[in-house]
Amino acid sequence: MKSYFHQPGTISYVYETIPERVKKLADEDPDKTAFVIYLSKEERYEITRQEIFDRSQKFARALLKAGLKKGDRVAFCVSNCINWMSFDVGIMLAGGVPVHLLLGAADIKVALAGCSAIILDVKERWNDFTSIAQIHEQGKVTSETCPSMKLAIAVEAGSRPLNALLASEIMAEIDTLDAERFTNFPLVDPEDIAFINQTSGTTGHPKQVQHSHFNIINCKYESSNKVLDMSKNVMYYSRPMAYIGGYPISYLHHGIKIITGNTVFLKATQNFELVVDIWRKEKCNMVGIAPHDLKDLKEFGFRVAVVFTGGDMLTKEMIKHAFVFTDNVSVGYGSTEAIFISLKLFTKSNIDDHIEGMIGRPCPGVEVKIVNDKNETVEIGEIGTLCTRSAWISKSYDDGSLNGSPKNGWYHTTDVCVMLPGGDLLMKGRTSDFIIKGTVNLAIKLIETYIDRHPDVKKVVVVGVPDPSCGEDVCACVQISSGQKFDSNELRMFCENNMPSSGSFDWVTMVPSYFLQFDDFPTAESGKLDKKKIKEMAIKQLNIKHAIN
Repeated sequence: MKSYFHQPGTISYVYETIPERVKKLADEDPDKTAFVIYLSKEERYEITRQEIFDRSQKFARALLKAGLKKGDRVAFCVSNCINWMSFDVGIMLAGGVPVHLLLGAADIKVALAGCSAIILDVKERWNDFTSIAQIHEQGKVTSETCPSMKLAIAVEAGSRPLNALLASEIMAEIDTLDAERFTNFPLVDPEDIAFINQTSGTTGHPKQVQHSHFNIINCKYESSNKVLDMSKNVMYYSRPMAYIGGYPISYLHHGIKIITGNTVFLKATQNFELVVDIWRKEKCNMVGIAPHDLKDLKEFGFRVAVVFTGGDMLTKEMIKHAFVFTDNVSVGYGSTEAIFISLKLFTKSNIDDHIEGMIGRPCPGVEVKIVNDKNETVEIGEIGTLCTRSAWISKSYDDGSLNGSPKNGWYHTTDVCVMLPGGDLLMKGRTSDFIIKGTVNLAIKLIETYIDRHPDVKKVVVVGVPDPSCGEDVCACVQISSGQKFDSNELRMFCENNMPSSGSFDWVTMVPSYFLQFDDFPTAESGKLDKKKIKEMAIKQLNIKHAIN
């Protein structure tokens, strides 16, 4: 039997735009709180459904007044804030296309290519921008590097550069005008590009992915309805709204109240207890947690209905640990290009069904197949590259490609997987998630899984480091649990006693040659561990002179 799986969806598609959906939610329950934003322990803001739509209309009118035309691309580089959704929808209402960027993750010249306007908040990013562009009166921009750039708008007065427009001021000015002026919004079709998203850049090369309004409105993950009445949920997550994993899709689909905020504040290790207090105070019943943070969960005096996690492979031990805080752990798998691909809900009753690397069964409406290097679909149980197809998958990157222009709508991921007879998927790693030691490919995730079982290990990241004799060698970067001591010899002995023997790998051992202690791991803006940075730090600690790609 071939490694192909599909189960039909039961939810009919809806042909509407994101602004139309935002208006519909406002009409249904105008005074319901839509978002609560925490910028710090003391700074809490909230906004209703009606306020989101009203402010988005006002911002759209301000953009039309400033000269924005239909199809203009707007570099939208703003951290999570109370008006984030209003700005985003306002750009769409005005006919523009938001380009969701976090400029620190990509070359600014590449990121801003083709954009007509920029909206920024952070002083450091303004410094990056003004190094390649000049801002004149009324926010007008000239730039030899980015010749299409014509307009600059600041979100925060404190970081606003000279001559840039200020969002609050141009929106206030609209209030002084006749109510009918600048209200002739251009027609936006559901199949028009809604926004362009920058990928997380964890592979080192962020890409820009186009999604239509139709894609975002219709990518519902139906299996979640089996656990909760989605419309009554209060969801917490700490990812940037600028990434697909943090974009408020659940608000658009179900009207879920979302609790989020400044990602630096929310993700800081020292603020974890403050974040738990936010969950308690806001009565969150759905909490999003990165896989590497599940070990921080404990009995807090309250429980949530669901912990949802994803973005990396999880061990059975990691999921079991989460049961101290919830009865349901939802493991999701997706990408910026495909949005939702698979989902698996684990409970105490089915956790023993978990197999190493399990990322769930394809969501209703999603097709998945596993192919070999000849693009042939392999048999069930055979390893290969995962490919997926759905109605909401991105049709292309911004440069017109999508992993080699997918044939018949199939998107080829870089994930190496196996399909089980029932359709469940096991991830074995990414094509880049191997250390080539000599002539042997060692799976990084498998090595991490063994080390993670050590009782004193809190978190582990395995990286490849340069080696003159075998090209690349194994280095384990380890965080030790509170109250325990780091002992590299003891960790090495644990690995030797528990990992497969070297004979299983053509006499190349998977036991790390190096163990390094880390107090904390850096994370990317997406919330994922920044493995590229961790590798650089490891090489520096080991004083290795020449890194390899």
